Amino acid sequence: AVDLQRLKMIKHAKMLGFTLSEIADVLTVWIEDEFSVAQKRACLERKLIQIEEKELALKELRAGINNALFKVGLPCDDAF
Repeated sequence: AVDLQRLKMIKHAKMLGFTLSEIADVLTVWIEDEFSVAQKRACLERKLIQIEEKELALKELRAGINNALFKVGLPCDDAF
């Protein structure tokens, strides 16, 4: 039963964007309720901040690529 719970936890954490390294760091204490509710919330809130930072970086990357696409075929001015 514990092994099945761990597998479900790993699958769920991967779906939430946690790396295997992050999952390994907290797996035992999370399942065995060694984390308080506040600690679990803090862990998830940190992950949410990381995701929001990645989202911003991807938006900036998208804007740069769109800018480069717009400039394809135009004289090169080395300004992106």
